[in-house]
Amino acid sequence: MEEKTLKVGIIGTGNMAGVMAASIAKMKHVEVAAVASRNMEDACAFALRHDLRKAYGKYEDLMKDKDVDLAYIAVPPSHHALYASQCIDHKKPVLVEKSFTANAEQAEALIAKAEHEGVFIAEAMATRYMPMAQTIRDVVRSGRIGAVNAVNANLGCALSKQPRMLDASLAGGALLETGVYPLTLISLAAGENVTDISCEARKSKSGVDLEDQVVMTVRNGEDEIRCMFYASVIGPTDRRGVIYGTEGYLVVENTGNFEAIEIYDGEHKLRERIERPAQEETGYVYELEACRRALAAGKLECDELPHRETVRMMKVMDLIRRGMGVAYPFE
Repeated sequence: MEEKTLKVGIIGTGNMAGVMAASIAKMKHVEVAAVASRNMEDACAFALRHDLRKAYGKYEDLMKDKDVDLAYIAVPPSHHALYASQCIDHKKPVLVEKSFTANAEQAEALIAKAEHEGVFIAEAMATRYMPMAQTIRDVVRSGRIGAVNAVNANLGCALSKQPRMLDASLAGGALLETGVYPLTLISLAAGENVTDISCEARKSKSGVDLEDQVVMTVRNGEDEIRCMFYASVIGPTDRRGVIYGTEGYLVVENTGNFEAIEIYDGEHKLRERIERPAQEETGYVYELEACRRALAAGKLECDELPHRETVRMMKVMDLIRRGMGVAYPFE
């Protein structure tokens, strides 16, 4: 039986929209059916660059397009909840770029609405869908490095010259842009039960966080795991993550796009290096395939990143922002 092609409509024409369109162009059973912008000229220019047949000057026109199976929202996080909610109103399945929303309250309301209306919704948090995420879980659970006692991770990029990144009204800042990646690795390695958080941030004149230093405790059964991460939009970091165990440690190359892991024993000897499977450079193919599978099965969420986990992560980030004294003007 021939597999059905998933037709995606992209809402937004910025950098992530372009990255996603380029990724989809290399996929076999996914294609971009349309793009929408609030400016028709921008939509047409994007369509021309990516060889698309349809361009809309209103987001709602794409939501109404019956040829679009899945809307992908690639606008700033401040507006994710608004446009995702409109997609639900039109019964349009929707994939929302990370961070899912600006805060947990928005996330809970949006997911509740989607579930009530029977409309599929998922968060495009790329590393959650990568095969390497499961590999990391498997190594940790296997006991090869013993019991996990600490995790240290970072991700920094030179993004502060982008106006959106410094705009609090658009939910700019390091935590929602880069911090969510090391935080995701911590979740994969240590678990979900965050009990204590201490943090500090260097803030811009506009009040957004330029760099974050976060220390948290995650309780896993009787064990307390000390976790630390650094996130920045003012410059690059080595993007490493290290999961420390009682009998060794695991090093993750590139917390933003898991490229490889190295497993070391208690004598600091490299025992195994595992590189990611052949994939598109961005790794976004996995979240799209997950959506395609979920929609084909009639599900309202992706198994790889269920709704409850999206909400939990938003709640943790709310606590971190509160600790840093960072708030958005619309909250």
